[in-house]
Amino acid sequence: MQLPTIRYALDRTREADSTIPIHLHQTWELVYYLSGSGQSRIGDTVYSYSAGNVCLVPPDMGHSEVIREQTHVVFCTFECPEDGIDCRCGMYRGDDESAALIQHISKIKYLRDDVEATVASLYLSIILTRLAAQSGLEGAAAPSDGRSLESACQYIYEYYNTNIDLPGLAATVGYSYDRFRHIFRERYGIPPKQMILYKRLSAAKNLLRGDGKITNIARQCGFSSASQFNAAFRRTQGMTPSEYRRRDRAT
Repeated sequence: MQLPTIRYALDRTREADSTIPIHLHQTWELVYYLSGSGQSRIGDTVYSYSAGNVCLVPPDMGHSEVIREQTHVVFCTFECPEDGIDCRCGMYRGDDESAALIQHISKIKYLRDDVEATVASLYLSIILTRLAAQSGLEGAAAPSDGRSLESACQYIYEYYNTNIDLPGLAATVGYSYDRFRHIFRERYGIPPKQMILYKRLSAAKNLLRGDGKITNIARQCGFSSASQFNAAFRRTQGMTPSEYRRRDRAT
């Protein structure tokens, strides 16, 4: 199954007693209300929103908002492939983990970068899967326990900088390692080992924007050595971590 493709993601504060006029997009839009309250109109349906609600708007559908209380919102537009997670228009209830993920997406600087874009798409895929579960909707590749793959993905997201025992993780969620790798790739588009690498590289890029030593960043992100970190970074990014840092500071 292909991952959703994010076009842009923005973090904004909308002032109380304001409005967002009716508009539409050629892509899906996810609007995550982190605080505040008001109303969201999607097509002919009006929903009340409060902190923690998530709005999904399909392509080419007019929508607007009336903001009652100051609202902190993250919104992103994305394309969802035909074999992707079954998105449905409407208002959903988010959770703390999804709220953290959407904020991570909004902070990713280079959505055109393959690693950054894949990590952002993985995060969005997790959010959409959690929303779909509220209506009993799961992607066609979901196992009988539809949340087991999500649990494995979440474990990788939290413990990417440790030495993850993938065969052990597969057994924990009820699969042989070969089967786990197969259905994981079907669901998320990449094998679990590559997801770990992408998450480590994404975390490393954030740290490279600071002044930390390369050797310390390598260790913090789960690489066994600075040389392993350098090799993985050069292989995927076409430059060394030091070169990436200089480029980032020049932009």
